Amino acid sequence: MSIPSAQEKVCLITGASGTIGYAIAQALKSSASPWHVILIGRRAPPPSITNMNGEPPETLPYDTFLQADITDESSVKTALDSHFESLQNHKDFEKQALNRLDLLVNCAGCSLGNEPLADVNVDDFRKVMEVNLISPFILSKWAFTKMAGQPNPGGRIINIGSIASESPRLNAVPYTTSKYALSGLTRALSMEGRHLSQTTKNDLAGGGIVSVCQIN
Repeated sequence: MSIPSAQEKVCLITGASGTIGYAIAQALKSSASPWHVILIGRRAPPPSITNMNGEPPETLPYDTFLQADITDESSVKTALDSHFESLQNHKDFEKQALNRLDLLVNCAGCSLGNEPLADVNVDDFRKVMEVNLISPFILSKWAFTKMAGQPNPGGRIINIGSIASESPRLNAVPYTTSKYALSGLTRALSMEGRHLSQTTKNDLAGGGIVSVCQIN
């Protein structure tokens, strides 16, 4: 039996072409509460992740895949704005009801430069920061605006961190630095989310709150 869209919550996930992000999508789709799951990234989950025993699943644990460079704000904004505007203008009421965002999961990550500091390439360092820090900032900024402007303003953001943000390991300067920085971003966004109308410059957000946390 299909579930009316008005009852579904909407989740946006980055990093679902990897095992953790894909597992999060699977968990949401199999939960008791109905979720409409949107994935965004350079590529959809590959068969190496989706297939079981070499066979494709009957259904994939997501409803929509949006292709975008998540380290580029223009690319992210174009993909998300286009998707949600198409829902807003859809003739089907159930599709219109999906024009909201209840949860963002920032799960995309990479770990380059796992070598002695003297051998770390600055381009690799920059790439790690772009994926592990800049991308969550871009997605969270967009999500704040979306969550502030919808009926019943507010929502949740979960950043997937790492134990490296609490206990650095040898030969992992780029990755460890990015995860420490992500912890700072998470704390800052948590403060911003308590003052949603002020931080998004949207008076209609009223008493809405965006709750932000990090899971290591």
